[in-house]
Amino acid sequence: MKRIQGYHLITPGDLHWRPSNLMRIPNADYLERTGSENLGARLWRLPPRSANALHKRTRAEEFYFVLEGTGRLRVGDETLTVPRYGGVLAGPDQLR
Repeated sequence: MKRIQGYHLITPGDLHWRPSNLMRIPNADYLERTGSENLGARLWRLPPRSANALHKRTRAEEFYFVLEGTGRLRVGDETLTVPRYGGVLAGPDQLR
């Protein structure tokens, strides 16, 4: 995989917000302009009582971080309650 050279500063004004294809949830890819092939960073604005589509990845781990409120995340057969500023790291083989 290609590595970036130097660094990239990403400001809120750099973000391109768009609704997700399936659930229409607003999200922004922090790294889309950097060309990074090793790391992903996407911010989702899930309204209260909304949900994202269940999925899993073939290789990538995913980290979920709650900025506001309380999050609920299903990983495999478990439903996790994630407090504000809490996070969950899900392995690629886990349905979430």
